[in-house]
Formats: sequence, structure tokens, C-alpha cells
Amino acid sequence: MGGRLVTITHGDWRCYSRNRCARPECRAAWSQYQKRWKRRRETTGYATVDATGTVRRIRALARLGYSRTALARLLERDESTVRQLYYANRVTRETARRVAAVYDRYAMTVPPASGAVTQTRDRAAAKGWPPPLAWDDEDLDNPTALPKGLLNRADYCKAGRHLKTDSNAYYPPGRPGQRHCSDCRAERKVRIRTGSRS
Repeated sequence: MGGRLVTITHGDWRCYSRNRCARPECRAAWSQYQKRWKRRRETTGYATVDATGTVRRIRALARLGYSRTALARLLERDESTVRQLYYANRVTRETARRVAAVYDRYAMTVPPASGAVTQTRDRAAAKGWPPPLAWDDEDLDNPTALPKGLLNRADYCKAGRHLKTDSNAYYPPGRPGQRHCSDCRAERKVRIRTGSRS
């Protein structure tokens, strides 16, 4: 009960947003509100950008042995956020900047040996995630660039997103429309869980 009662009048953006009022002044107020919100997002770092470089940096750090726990500590985020970054399609500018800064600092530093480091490194290698030395700095954010050591796109799954590995098995043959590998399936599950449409 203790909520504040808000009176919504014509000419208020909430009149259009909540009541779908078709009056011109309500629609104009809603339009102005959206423009203000978009400007604020762009100037405060909450606008989203393509996550290609962010995903490549996070995966490269995992290939060195940086676990989700370690990356969460370095990025000052929780582990569930780091897990989503492995398969993200879009991220906020602030997240992209933060990941790039951590990558620049730790890309040439192997973490101290431990069970978690070995496990993380082995899993990343099994998924075919390239290490930092496989990427040139200018190629990290280029979606069409390939890591060094790969000759052509035949090294990727049919969707062109993951390296072919023994653990990255395709769907059983003969099923139409199933062109993605098991890593593509994992990404799709994360997108469904997080509500991402891209």
C-alpha cells in the first residue's frame, strides 16, 4: 500500500505508455520521452554495441585459464554476467570498455596454476576458443576476421561461429534445418534464458 499515487493527465508520456491514449499531445510527449531516454543511454554508456570483440576477449582469457570467478572479480561483475558474456550478441558500451581494459592488462599474463585454471583452460581448448596470441589487436572487433592459424572458414561450423572440434559435434545427419553445432545450441539456450532476441 505505501506507494505514491500518480495522477496521469493528458499531455503526459505515461498517458500514452500506460493507457495508449491516442491524443496528439500524449503521443508527442511519448515521442519526446523516447528521444530523451535514447540520448541519455548514448551519453551514459548504456547504449548497446556489437559483442564480437567482447566475446573474443573473454574467451581468449578463458583459454589462458581465467575462470568465471576470476573474471567476475576482475570485471567487478557477478559470475552469471560473465557466463552470458561468453555467448553475448550485444553488450553495453560500459561492459565492452571494461572487458577491453581487463583484456589489455591480462592477455599476456598466465594465471597461477590451480585446478580451476587447468579446468578452465581445458574446457576453452575443447570448445576451440582461440588464445590471445591468435588475435591481432585490430582484428578483435572485426566480425569477419579469423584468428591466426586458421586457413579458411572450413575450420568453422556451418553457422560460421565456432571452431570444429571433437567435442563440438553436429546434430545427427538427415534432419532438415539443423545446421548449428552444439556450441550454437548452448548460445541459443543462453539467449532464450536472458531474453536476448539477437
